[in-house]
Amino acid sequence: MHTCVELPQFADEHGRGITRRHLLDQTSRWEGELWGKPTRVDAQSVREGTESAGGPPGEGWAYNDVRVNLTALALTVLLRRPLPEVPRTRVMEPIGA
Repeated sequence: MHTCVELPQFADEHGRGITRRHLLDQTSRWEGELWGKPTRVDAQSVREGTESAGGPPGEGWAYNDVRVNLTALALTVLLRRPLPEVPRTRVMEPIGA
């Protein structure tokens, strides 16, 4: 499955190649800005040497705070509900917590 969800962040050629799996395992290599913060502000992506700019999704991984926020946004759109509800209704309530 390709394009994760209908969001402008996935509208270009690179974005259309990003899967949910790429977002979850930090291999999307998505570059852009979300809520006023560009991905380049998280220098950890380059500093660790696990990722270089310009490659396709799935090649190289890097933890990037902006991409984590993009993953959360995509999940919210996909699930059509606030993220805190998901673990509460799918995990905590079924186990009686």
